[in-house]
Amino acid sequence: IEVRVATRNDQPVFQNAPANVTYVEDGEPVQLLDSSTSLLDVDSPVASAANITFLRRREGDAFTFNSSLANALGISVKVFDTSTIALTGEVPMMQYLRVLQTVRYANNRPEPSIEISVASVVVVDSAGAASEPLLIRLQTLQVNDRPRLDLGVGVGVPDSILFTEDSPTGIHIVSLPHRVKIVDPEGDGIKECTVRKSRRS
Repeated sequence: IEVRVATRNDQPVFQNAPANVTYVEDGEPVQLLDSSTSLLDVDSPVASAANITFLRRREGDAFTFNSSLANALGISVKVFDTSTIALTGEVPMMQYLRVLQTVRYANNRPEPSIEISVASVVVVDSAGAASEPLLIRLQTLQVNDRPRLDLGVGVGVPDSILFTEDSPTGIHIVSLPHRVKIVDPEGDGIKECTVRKSRRS
């Protein structure tokens, strides 16, 4: 009896990849794949392509990465609207991993939504087998921003108040123009407003 075993091209596999990544509002972009992530392919040590994209994207979501490193490693790069990074070129799979580990995520909205975005990472080996999409949930930790004075267009705020020594009528209270507003980015109510003297003259 002759037994023949048909070989099959195995797909690349990510190991120890994060399932969740948290970005802090107004903070530095966060790494998608850290140094603990590995990429294995038992029969194809060379990759031919990789794609990083959003499956679910909020307004303000964006990827950045080290394109100079990719070019130095012989990997061609195409970026589409900061939402998709396409890498091509037949180089060792570990070189692709080095580039993927430079990909970072941020949301550039002043007040980002707390909804979850989802990133997808796929690597294709030199024989055409694609990895299962690596799905990473992208969360945003909101920061309570300070209220600010909105001066309006063309409106000035007095920077001094006249005080005449020993005069009961020497303090002139200067009211702010009606177009000046106290604004809280999150829309929270203003609990307290304090006016203090900042320096002595």
